[in-house]
Amino acid sequence: MNLLENISTSVKASFEEKSKDFEYRRALNTKFARAVERPCISFPERDWQNTLIAEVKLNSPSGGRLAKEYENPADIAFAYVEGGAQAISVLTEPLFFEGNLKYLEEIRFRVKSVPLLMKDFVFDEFQIKEGRAYGADGILLIAHLVGDELSDLIDYADSLGMWALVETHSKDEVEAAISAGAKIIGVNNRDLETLEVDLDASVNLCKYIPDNLVFVVESGITYPEDIRYLKDECVRKPDAYLVGTSLMMSEDKEKKLKELIEA
Repeated sequence: MNLLENISTSVKASFEEKSKDFEYRRALNTKFARAVERPCISFPERDWQNTLIAEVKLNSPSGGRLAKEYENPADIAFAYVEGGAQAISVLTEPLFFEGNLKYLEEIRFRVKSVPLLMKDFVFDEFQIKEGRAYGADGILLIAHLVGDELSDLIDYADSLGMWALVETHSKDEVEAAISAGAKIIGVNNRDLETLEVDLDASVNLCKYIPDNLVFVVESGITYPEDIRYLKDECVRKPDAYLVGTSLMMSEDKEKKLKELIEA
């Protein structure tokens, strides 16, 4: 099995366990009832600057441990906001990325002004409900993973007041996302099967994303030059950039963010 298959197998096993745990479901329902009293924060408006979605990711299957021992997720997110991030992506998958839903909750408590994206390997409405309960405003849906369920999952997120970022990596997936009603489409420059990164994935696919939809570039952005390349080569300018590993590895996250925003 490739990495995506390994991760999805693990996630589904965890889902089966949690969804059958009566005490967990009861606690989740209580948390959810409180959470829905807070309106979700919308995805950032299109800006003249570079809109950055900064990712809190403690570990990466391809890059290993990213966070320093003294760093905690809420502090990292706060530094991102101080540096100008307009949204925060939070990895919650535990086995491969060392994520946790409680990190999402801790960041929500610390960061009030910007939207939070729950980034996980979502395939069921139950997981979207978890995201809302723990403070997420948006949810990542990987087109390749959810397949024919994409439209239903987008609709369910919308029913909870959330927005969905639909991740794609091929023309067929972009077209499927559009057909499913996606309003925010991301192009992942990382091939989840080979882990290879190529910025030209965004360059090649952006032309299939209508101008009235939001186009997000995901993965592979390390330097300001990368953003300038994308702005020059994409037939339509990206509306936002999701950046994780290079920010996590930076000693001065605020400075790094400002450099990318001003590229």
